[in-house]
Amino acid sequence: MRTTVASSFGGDMTVDVVMPAGLTVAEMIDRAVPGREAIARERLVVSIIGGDRPGEILTASWERVRLKPGMRLHIDVVPGENAIKGVLNVLVSIAALAVAGPLGAALGLGQFGQALLAAGLTFLGNALVSILFPPPKQKDRDKGRGADRIDGFQNRSRPNEPIRAVFGKMRIAPDYAIPPYTEIAGDIQYVRTAFVVGIGQHILSGRRIGDTDIAQYEEVQTETQDGAGFGGPLNLIRSTVIEDRYGLELVNREKLNDVGEPIGDGSRENPMLVRFTANHASSFTVILGFPGGLYEVDAELADDTDPWRVTIEMRWREFGSPVWQDEVFTIEAKKEVAFFRAIERGVSARGPIEVSLRRASPEQDSNRFVEQVSLIALQTNRPEYPIITDRPLCIEGVRVKATYQLNGTLDSYNLIASRVTRDWTGAAWVPRETSNPAAHALRVLTSDEGPFPYPDSMIDWEAFQDWHNFCAGKGLKYDAEIIDEGSTLQRLGEVCAAGRAAPRFTGTKWTIVIDRPSNDVVAHFSPLEVSEIKWQTAYPRHPDGYRVQFLDATNNYEVSERVIPWPGRDLASVEIAEQIEMPGKTDPAEVWREARRKQYEAIARTGSFSFSVEGMARPETRGDLVACSFDILDQTLWSSRVAQVRDRRLILTDTVEFEDGKSYAIRFERRQADRNVSIVSRVVPGVNTSRDPAIRQTRILTVVDGFEIPIVTEDDMPVVGFGPLGAETVKGYIVEAVPTELGWRYTCIPDAPEIDANTDAEIPPLWDGRVGDIPSAAEGTPGTPSITFVQAQIENDAYVIRVGVAEDPVSPVRAATIEVDYREQGNTNWTTRTIIPASGGVSITGFSAGDVIEIRARAVGAGGTPSAYTAIRTYTAPNLGPTPMPAPTQLTAVQNGAEIDVSWMNSNDSRVSQAQVYRGTGSQTFDQAGLIASINSGPTDTRVLADTPGSGTYRYWVTCSGGGTTSDPAGPATITAP
Repeated sequence: MRTTVASSFGGDMTVDVVMPAGLTVAEMIDRAVPGREAIARERLVVSIIGGDRPGEILTASWERVRLKPGMRLHIDVVPGENAIKGVLNVLVSIAALAVAGPLGAALGLGQFGQALLAAGLTFLGNALVSILFPPPKQKDRDKGRGADRIDGFQNRSRPNEPIRAVFGKMRIAPDYAIPPYTEIAGDIQYVRTAFVVGIGQHILSGRRIGDTDIAQYEEVQTETQDGAGFGGPLNLIRSTVIEDRYGLELVNREKLNDVGEPIGDGSRENPMLVRFTANHASSFTVILGFPGGLYEVDAELADDTDPWRVTIEMRWREFGSPVWQDEVFTIEAKKEVAFFRAIERGVSARGPIEVSLRRASPEQDSNRFVEQVSLIALQTNRPEYPIITDRPLCIEGVRVKATYQLNGTLDSYNLIASRVTRDWTGAAWVPRETSNPAAHALRVLTSDEGPFPYPDSMIDWEAFQDWHNFCAGKGLKYDAEIIDEGSTLQRLGEVCAAGRAAPRFTGTKWTIVIDRPSNDVVAHFSPLEVSEIKWQTAYPRHPDGYRVQFLDATNNYEVSERVIPWPGRDLASVEIAEQIEMPGKTDPAEVWREARRKQYEAIARTGSFSFSVEGMARPETRGDLVACSFDILDQTLWSSRVAQVRDRRLILTDTVEFEDGKSYAIRFERRQADRNVSIVSRVVPGVNTSRDPAIRQTRILTVVDGFEIPIVTEDDMPVVGFGPLGAETVKGYIVEAVPTELGWRYTCIPDAPEIDANTDAEIPPLWDGRVGDIPSAAEGTPGTPSITFVQAQIENDAYVIRVGVAEDPVSPVRAATIEVDYREQGNTNWTTRTIIPASGGVSITGFSAGDVIEIRARAVGAGGTPSAYTAIRTYTAPNLGPTPMPAPTQLTAVQNGAEIDVSWMNSNDSRVSQAQVYRGTGSQTFDQAGLIASINSGPTDTRVLADTPGSGTYRYWVTCSGGGTTSDPAGPATITAP
């Protein structure tokens, strides 16, 4: 009997279960539906399919109704309110006695690539895992795979979506647990936020912002709860802050017309900005920003600034209340860089708050004032902790200084996360970091991350331990980041495929089918026992290779692509490459090896065969290895029953053919320790009984000493397969088991042990992740640069000539360096300065005013190829001193009694603000004279100084000064006093 169950596991799943006759419907439901104890009875719809009385079985009758052998039951599980999308179909077949079911849930994993699982198993020949679990739909392959990695790591808010799941070790950009918000401390902006990494314990490392390690940032604080248990509130995030960002300028200026000119009627543009907080606010915070700073340029000293201020009018009220709270505050600063200020106010009753802001102080009509102010954000504050969960989460809180470090927010935070889960040590399952697919398949089944975890009693621990050892020995890993919703069965299918395996539900336990060479033949089949034998093969045209895109663990988990040539080809000969997906693979060597294995599968498994066998209660199931003696597959294969055994001689019911000079064997089954065992015995054909000498036939075989002999009884004449030694039967894996009216129809694919032998022999080439080859040909000649300017300056009392240069933007060959040559005119030797194009110019020293300088430049490519030189540019170094102030005029020295009157006229220069009088004696020069007076006066003023130096000969000089410049002296005026 077959039953279809639709449940919240999701994804259109089908589970086949065979059960004994005599069970009630209630008992069959309990056995067939995983997680039955968590599903309410009213969510189950049970119906009989086919037969004489098809239809629904009411809930009240479940404990009374029993089904006969051969009947089929259909169970629909209606998804609950919080169930993941999808349907699980369970088909239950009623047998005449209790047997283990076929592949159980395995039948239903045909869409395990949907939602969470963008699988990547394309049809690569008849691969065992590919057939047990058909490939996903193309449109679903990229879902949940971090496809935006090519644009860098970006944090996101994903409300009402599943929490991401990390398998193994991955670099991820975790989702926001709370949106980032701004904190203003003084004038400095900080950003606070919290990230959720996943459910359960994780080990975190390698924290970065973008591609930069957080150690390179100032004032970064992190606080981690690893998810091993419930850690309580983060100290960095103690309350809820909801931030609405605006960036609206507060203005108070004269109204302008459409062309930006004042209207002139005295009206002003001074709007009141009105905004509302979120509900349940206990307080609010207004964040104001000053993008250009806040200061006044000094009216007297243009290179100095003074403090300046703006006044803000703020009012607020509880939404709907007629009562306003009013406040006027002034912000004063002397800051020439952007800064922020925050104003927080509380309210008496929680709810939405209406906040109004207006600039009260008018804007100054002068460019001496920098005073632009904007409403940057309005924050709603609530005292409650913002993260509520009934599962232990791995959460990381972050506080980082944003001023001068971030572009306003924190949206590229990434880290390496390693999931801790139960892993097999060889002696016990212990929690630790692991990438082993067996450990993560166990996690999918038993962890509380899914809606219906399975108890440990439903796990075939011996099979999982064996699979774990197999994965470890083969270097198989599963490292992935899952962000979209999906079913338990979907996740399980993808994880198992990464370990060359498929899950199988026996009806009571989850076990594993591993795609590996096996000698454990479960059953034998021959034309004597089966019917409707069919065989088909394909003759595919293989591509030149496969292209695999993956997250490269050796390159910071960046998106990389590897091309794997077809066996026998080299990389250079690949022209047509098929793109395949390999979920969970981040090791470049493993990507090569597993892709090459798929190629060997495509080569070795091009055909399949099928047959029908009677009996509902059969021991074999999907994934089992069977031995078949079908001459449709190989004309050297024969099968017959053994009629008699005489000593070591077998007498067959049918003749078999043989060739002289070849070794032959038989294969048969024998019951041992409650299971069938496959036995191969070497035989020697008896006397040729054919009348045609060209045909070698016999019904008598002799078993070689040391080999086992079939047992013949009155009730049982065993069937043997006969053929060349080592190929006496064709072995294959059952990949499909479909119930029929009388039994089952099996589809098989070849055993092909060479697939694993060839894969194990693979040595992946070294991988560096680089794409393309370095050209060996010449790069070409860069364009000739240009000299954009030549200008002299005084810098630190030194005379400096600056030369601007720019590379040729038209040339396709870029310059690696630019050489600037210079020399004084008349000199034959050049001095060279080499710069990178981004420098834009050089500074030349060693020259002074009046020197004539020659300058030229050329570009040099990365390969050393130079361009042509520019034309030589000639430059005369100018005098960079201030304009000389003329000396005073009309200087005289006249004896006036005991005094000497010194008179003069100040220089005719607007800069004059003072005159200085110097006196020397005898034959002293101006440099030896002393200052006797400084007189404040303006240009062209006539002044007289009365001096009483006494008797002697005196010499007088006068200078004028102002604006930092002093004139040459006028004089001397000489006089001898009696």
